[in-house]
Amino acid sequence: MSPPSVHYSGGAAPIEDGGEEVEFASPPSVHIDHLDANHDDAPLRSDEPVSFVEAEGHPSWRKAMEEEMASIEENRTWSLVDLPHGRRAIGLKWVYKVKRDENGAVAKYKARLVVFAPVARLDTVRLLIALAAHEG
Repeated sequence: MSPPSVHYSGGAAPIEDGGEEVEFASPPSVHIDHLDANHDDAPLRSDEPVSFVEAEGHPSWRKAMEEEMASIEENRTWSLVDLPHGRRAIGLKWVYKVKRDENGAVAKYKARLVVFAPVARLDTVRLLIALAAHEG
């Protein structure tokens, strides 16, 4: 079975598999204008795309995305289901990373499909309640 193909058609990124097409919400493009204080020693890598639109035209990145989709399908990480009426889909984003060997040469192009789910840690909720109580 061949891996699913990945296409982009404007506002959503559909995934095709066996003739069926499912629309996923396309996340906003992420641009890094500067590094924060915790990462000011890390160099910016201009060879890593920050959006699907940037990566889709490059054969190496397309191959990496197809490998990721094949892995997701093979491991049965998730399955496609109908969205319940009145519910919104959670967002997803492709994250790209160039893996290099000890000499700095490109060893592999890695693409990961990450899902953004709205969650809050209990510590965060406690902190917000404490701040609200402190401020009256």
